[in-house]
Amino acid sequence: MKMKVTILVSLIAGALFLLFQSNVPLKHLRTKLLPLTESSDMSQSNEKAGPTLHLKSEILVNLSLHIDDVELLQNAFLAQALVGPLIRFSNRGRYEPYVAKKWTQSGNDWTFFIHDGLTCEDGQEINAESYRLNLLRSVNRLSPQDLEQTPFRDLSGITAQQDTLTLKFKKPTGKALLEYLAMTPFAFLCDSNFDGTKKWKSRTQFVSSGPYRVAEFNPESNLSRLELRKDWPLNPPHAFKTVLLTKDDFSDETFTSKLHMTYSHARVTGPRDGIALEVPRALVAARLGINEGQFFADRRRRQELQLAINKVMENVDIGFENYHRADSFFFGQISGHEIPNQLTGDRSEPPARPLKVRGIPTGTRPEVDFYQGILFEALKQLGWTFEMIERPIKSIKDFHTITYDISFDRSHVDATLDPDFVRLLFKSHLGPKYQDPGNRISKLVDTFDSGKLTYRDFLINFNSIISEEAAILPLFHRGFTWKFTPNVDVRSISPLMSILRYEELKLKDYDTSSER
Repeated sequence: MKMKVTILVSLIAGALFLLFQSNVPLKHLRTKLLPLTESSDMSQSNEKAGPTLHLKSEILVNLSLHIDDVELLQNAFLAQALVGPLIRFSNRGRYEPYVAKKWTQSGNDWTFFIHDGLTCEDGQEINAESYRLNLLRSVNRLSPQDLEQTPFRDLSGITAQQDTLTLKFKKPTGKALLEYLAMTPFAFLCDSNFDGTKKWKSRTQFVSSGPYRVAEFNPESNLSRLELRKDWPLNPPHAFKTVLLTKDDFSDETFTSKLHMTYSHARVTGPRDGIALEVPRALVAARLGINEGQFFADRRRRQELQLAINKVMENVDIGFENYHRADSFFFGQISGHEIPNQLTGDRSEPPARPLKVRGIPTGTRPEVDFYQGILFEALKQLGWTFEMIERPIKSIKDFHTITYDISFDRSHVDATLDPDFVRLLFKSHLGPKYQDPGNRISKLVDTFDSGKLTYRDFLINFNSIISEEAAILPLFHRGFTWKFTPNVDVRSISPLMSILRYEELKLKDYDTSSER
């Protein structure tokens, strides 16, 4: 999914979706950029071998290549380079044909025309019939509950004939289908990744059906190396031949280009050469545990914390390049219909035990210190004690099963409110499964689906419920800051781009005449 993720937020948003990831006032940034070098200074041997890219980012930790984990953001930057989806969300910030050279929609049917000559790295052929079987396996891996939250709930059949693949639905299906078909779990997944059934074999291996293959994968050292597949005909001539992804600096090799992908880039006022900003569609929020018997099962306590956080944030300066105060659940979408939070009467009794906060140890990352510090100050002012849960999130299962009173959630929620995507965010384990007291959001989506609500009324009601229930407390919207070496042409990157397509990047001096 254009993860819209990144637990997968992104989604399986993501985007899945998009998921895991101050002290006030701000401390000095501790992150040091990679040395930036002009392409003319790069080694002659590397030039002969073709362009190479080193991507460094603090998010590249607890890596996994298991299909259930690939929409966690840190894994998506690997997995989406390893698969061939029918369509994909490109660096240009739009859905484009990929394994399908084009698609058409007629009535309730979607037809995709498959490229010839495509194979997995192990030789398995990718054609209309093999893609039909592949997609059926992916759909059948969903639980009935999760299937109900996807466009595939209305799927009546999939047919393949020569180079055409047709998905037939019981009723009209909108653009949400494209979002799902662009997700890694619904791309072509080579049979040798499975044990002969629907079970994925490994967390450390991935047989490629896309532009790159895994050359090295070491989750213990937070390092992955991708190599361009010479046998993948959809790769452009200018594609980076090797992509190294690491959490920290890596000085053993010389790369023709480097990229620092970070959330903690300090605001700058000088030249912005080589900097590209992603639309800040990821929501940083405090999620509150609302199960029966928990401290925040009481809405009043949630609202008290909401008021305390708002008070702290009134005096906070944002020192990071691509952070914005969250005035609504979705970036740039302020409805003006939020419920005023005006509590009267005595404050609630403090918790009988310290509140369990799922977060990251102080000093690990500067931008995390920044927004966690806001919560800590609010809790201090309320007189509520807390303790940190420092168990790392290594899988989707961990994300959904760790018990907490307060959790920092960093999920890709996109920039606009879309009922189909709300379904994914709140009702499906394919997404972050935001808490929904009284199932009010779930009922709202069902009411909209039945045609009883206009889109405007859906928007008003959604924002009203979020603010009134106070089970999700939006803090900031953020996006990556991409800092490239000067030899990379950043004009080809749209701010709407979600997961970077390495093979689509170009060097400034690349001659495109050979591609015409």
